[in-house]
Amino acid sequence: MKIARNIVIALLFIGGIAFLLLRNKATMEAKASQPIVLVPTVTTQVIEQQTVTENLEVNGTVQAQNEVVVIAETQGRVVNIFTKLGDHVNAGSALAKVDTVLKYSAYLVAKANWDKAKRDAERLLQLRKENNASENELEGAELALQNAKAQFIAAERQLHDSRITAPIAGTVVERPVSVGTMIMPGTPIATIVDVSSVKLRANMPEQEVLKLHLGDKVNVKADVYPDATFTGTVSFISIKGDAVHTYPIEIMLPNSNAHPLKAGMSATMSRRTRESRTALMIPRLAIVGSIKSPSVFVVETVNGKTVATRKNVVLGAENGTNIEVVSGLQRGERLVVNGQNNARSGGEVIAQ
Repeated sequence: MKIARNIVIALLFIGGIAFLLLRNKATMEAKASQPIVLVPTVTTQVIEQQTVTENLEVNGTVQAQNEVVVIAETQGRVVNIFTKLGDHVNAGSALAKVDTVLKYSAYLVAKANWDKAKRDAERLLQLRKENNASENELEGAELALQNAKAQFIAAERQLHDSRITAPIAGTVVERPVSVGTMIMPGTPIATIVDVSSVKLRANMPEQEVLKLHLGDKVNVKADVYPDATFTGTVSFISIKGDAVHTYPIEIMLPNSNAHPLKAGMSATMSRRTRESRTALMIPRLAIVGSIKSPSVFVVETVNGKTVATRKNVVLGAENGTNIEVVSGLQRGERLVVNGQNNARSGGEVIAQ
């Protein structure tokens, strides 16, 4: 009996341990099946009004007022070069000369044929008046005269084109030919750049382009002259935008010896469009979504919990890294400026 009782006690003990183990396993599995909810941490700042000076500002590149690639209009071997890189030339100045022996010979032949055709036409005209030549003979002589004249004009032009000249005044920046080079019509001879005045070429965003008008005076600062400010005039505003909704503009600038501007330099145009005013300004980094459909998160206390609320906003002018909020927010609200990508509207957050 004592042995049986010990066995029963042992079985009860083992059964109790098994029951406890099974219950703990079920509890742990239930806890494991429940989702882990993480509360995101966000950084906030109080929205305040700021003093805003609204400026138009856009970066661009300085370009020459005029740049011309001079090309050959004749064929032959270059026998003379009259310029070198960096030379300043006037309009009409000789740049190069092509061998003229054959061209001059063709010119003399064409001139002789034209002179003969003129004499033949005059003689047949007189004979026709005396009824000693037919109308067809006179017409043939006049046609021969026109053909001879056309050949003479072509030969004269070929001879003239053997002396290649500058079409504009400026500085020679490229000269790809040398004495002895064989050229054809269309061969580049030189590139001439006129920087007596320059233009700033830039692309203006569509939100800003309507604030600029032809003839407006603007300030321009070149990166290479941080202490100098140039005054330019808006000379062109495109009526057609590009694929990213920007509009090309040009600003004419006088050039000076004190601060010479060169083609290819970077510069920034700026122009004040309004007097200073106060506005609600927020960091651009706080914006969720695109500029066309912007929204932000603010934090509020609801039932004792700190929650994030998403609000749609209407944006205005930009000022550096900040942007104006025209509507959708109030002064004093706590704006989420960091961590908003982890927040959800109505969800709890830890605000810092």
